[in-house]
Amino acid sequence: MRILSYIITILFLQFIPNSLVLDTYAESIESVDLPEHIVVGYWENWTTGQNLKLSQIDEGWDVIIVSFMLTDSSNSHCWFTPDDTLYPGGNADFIEDVKFCQNRGQKVLISFGGAIGYSLELNNNAQRDDFYTSCRDIIEYYGFDGFDIDIEQSLINLEGETSMLNPTKPMNINLIYICHALNDYFGEDFILTMAPEHPYVQGGAYWWSGWHGIWGGYLPLLNGVRDILTFIHVQFYNNVFSDYPSPYQQYGKETYIFVTELLINGFDTAKGNGHFDGLKPEQVVLGVITQSGGYSENGELPATEYGEIIEALLGKYPSFRGAMTWSIGNDKKTGSKFLTTMRELFDSLSPNEILKGDINFDGIVNNEDIIILKKHLLKIEPLTSELQGKSADINEDGIVNIFDLIKIMNLCKR
Repeated sequence: MRILSYIITILFLQFIPNSLVLDTYAESIESVDLPEHIVVGYWENWTTGQNLKLSQIDEGWDVIIVSFMLTDSSNSHCWFTPDDTLYPGGNADFIEDVKFCQNRGQKVLISFGGAIGYSLELNNNAQRDDFYTSCRDIIEYYGFDGFDIDIEQSLINLEGETSMLNPTKPMNINLIYICHALNDYFGEDFILTMAPEHPYVQGGAYWWSGWHGIWGGYLPLLNGVRDILTFIHVQFYNNVFSDYPSPYQQYGKETYIFVTELLINGFDTAKGNGHFDGLKPEQVVLGVITQSGGYSENGELPATEYGEIIEALLGKYPSFRGAMTWSIGNDKKTGSKFLTTMRELFDSLSPNEILKGDINFDGIVNNEDIIILKKHLLKIEPLTSELQGKSADINEDGIVNIFDLIKIMNLCKR
């Protein structure tokens, strides 16, 4: 019976056009040139708390996010200028430092908003287009690799919205439009990230008022850009967890793992306002704070505990993307404990540890892996991560196709 099934499968797949079968695994995921696991940090464009130029940042940071781009008095036109104390030479010196970081393999993004980003209005097409063109021009002029959304101050909220899947508010509709327009303009290497505070995302599932105000406020936007989102690093600090279910009502490892898994597994929103489908693990980054180097009232944990959280998540989701902290300067002041911990952890993960053919990462190669690969080849259910692709590419030719399926089937016959 096994031989018959084998023959039928091969014959069936031979009648499928090559355009369906000879499919590189990279086409089913974001093609952005980033490591499998990344260390992300925010760089403060001011001298209070740090005095680092971009070129002085340790090369262990994979992604550097410059904070912040803001809007002017129009509330829709973006502007950014490098701090003149750090960069007395102005834009030219800053651009050279951006190139310096990029030449050693780091990505440099510009973030919009933050705690100082009080003003944003996208109520009509004119404001939408003003924001888009000014944001695009800044990214292009300074040579940034992408755009990070860190809109706070209740500027994104659900007042007046009734559906997560079909937003009607101009703010949500226009932000989704802007993200797609930027992605279309800069192409497949463009990096799009988000850093919402956790009430804006997971808060939509558990806050007592549910689908209301800021609680779940990012969900329409997040759902509308999931197809182009490189990764999200929800901020697990500065906001209490008191309305989450017990025992996840305080800062700590278990809570951070719980809320992170909500992003991956999805959740029903409060008040019956729809279901948020989970993101791919490689689209999710742990977002934490580094200030004192230890425990603090705003949710900070020691770097060793951050490392334990990442190890636990990688154990369940091998393609989990990485960790972010606010901020690079603060971590430097406290002995670079966060960077050192994460860098050592991610550098110890060798691609050679991947069991070829074990596409579902259960430690064995069996019929379940064959089924997953068949579904991928038939375009029924594509592989969801680069790590899956590397495991499925058993002959290591950079392409996942029928020949890999044959090899995996042969492995299972032994």
